[in-house]
Amino acid sequence: SVDGRAHSVGYNGYLSLMSQSKVVAYILAIQAVGVSRVQQYVSTEPSGRSFGDFTTLNDKRAFNPYVSTGAELVWSLLDAATEGGYREAVELNRLTWARMSAGAGGEVRLKTSTGDA
Repeated sequence: SVDGRAHSVGYNGYLSLMSQSKVVAYILAIQAVGVSRVQQYVSTEPSGRSFGDFTTLNDKRAFNPYVSTGAELVWSLLDAATEGGYREAVELNRLTWARMSAGAGGEVRLKTSTGDA
């Protein structure tokens, strides 16, 4: 709330942002290299396919940034565009989530290995 109070109902533990982070990565890639460069590799067409599908359009672009092929291409663009490469791109994604969730009372952390949160 605006006065700083928080109320929660239901699950109150850690939540994986893996799939949701594709949206943030797409936005960061557009900011880093521009929309036209991103669209050279990733379309915005609905695919009707599962998120793990690696099929591409006839022009070899990924259907969209939310299926595996598109997500991998977006992360590759971020990797190439950031001075620190992939690790910096992941940290930018984490910091964006932290800014978006500021005030929610939680902490945005990376799971670095099995068992870590």
